[in-house]
Amino acid sequence: MTTVLRRMPAGTAIGWELVDIAAPPGTPAIGVAVTVTDADGIARAVALTPPLPELVRELVAALRRTDAIALALSADEPAVHDGLRCEDVEHVGRALIVRF
Repeated sequence: MTTVLRRMPAGTAIGWELVDIAAPPGTPAIGVAVTVTDADGIARAVALTPPLPELVRELVAALRRTDAIALALSADEPAVHDGLRCEDVEHVGRALIVRF
């Protein structure tokens, strides 16, 4: 299966859908993330649905191609850590920060 992250603007938030590019039209997304980018340029993940490791990897890759300077995620979910194994991550309180 080959997946891509599709950006879905929604007001101040951005929805990101992880989709199988070979799936027929109308097939639901495999996973979804919602981010809000602060005035300081940090994209904050406010919602994530499984599969978290793959979704987080794709989200980091997609955000590197935007004006965001970093991604902040909750450190509470172990599967998020799995998706960030190849990244340089800062622990700030209960958040994980990936700088671009």
